[in-house]
Amino acid sequence: MKILIATPDFPLWEGGISTVSFEVAMGLHRIGHDISVLTPLQNPSDINFDSTLPFKIFRIKNIKDHYLKTYYHIMKMNQLIKKYKFDLIMAQSWYPSGIAAVNVAKRHKVKMTVTVHGNEILNLRFVSNFWLRKMEKVFDEADKIFCVSNYTHQKLKQRLQNISNINKNTAIVYNGVDYNYFSPAKPSRGAPVPFRYQHLVLIIFQKFRQLCNNTH
Repeated sequence: MKILIATPDFPLWEGGISTVSFEVAMGLHRIGHDISVLTPLQNPSDINFDSTLPFKIFRIKNIKDHYLKTYYHIMKMNQLIKKYKFDLIMAQSWYPSGIAAVNVAKRHKVKMTVTVHGNEILNLRFVSNFWLRKMEKVFDEADKIFCVSNYTHQKLKQRLQNISNINKNTAIVYNGVDYNYFSPAKPSRGAPVPFRYQHLVLIIFQKFRQLCNNTH
């Protein structure tokens, strides 16, 4: 499947959305999907980093104005969809990526998903009715909504009380852990620490695989 991951943050930019976007792209690439990433250029050294990755990175200008940024992302995403014929768009944030995705996906009749991490749906910059309507449109028309926790899901429902399909369309996908980088230290004494939560580790890739199979 040809998947476009649209994200406002991506390495070398630091942060949660950046890290999740990178790991999702790498994970979907490993299981055989044709991955591309649409993201702003944050630093000139980003280009050198991009050249080391096994999938395409499309860097666009980092427009600061909120209104212009939205229309710019729509324009750039539309150009990519027409050229590369993606099967699925995965927006890693409702703004600006989700706004662009819901407009472009509807126009080109492709599936789109949006991921909720937390603060981006509560940002005080987007409390006006104008931005609330934009947010409602993204989550109302998304084919699938991913929330990183039950708490995030509850906050989304509180924020968008007029959207009736949030429960039906939402999957809770906990952020995974890569044991190549993170592992518990050996206890100095006593019994080993039990791995009671191993069933949550890397569950994100299983959920995305299910989505890809359902939309293919």
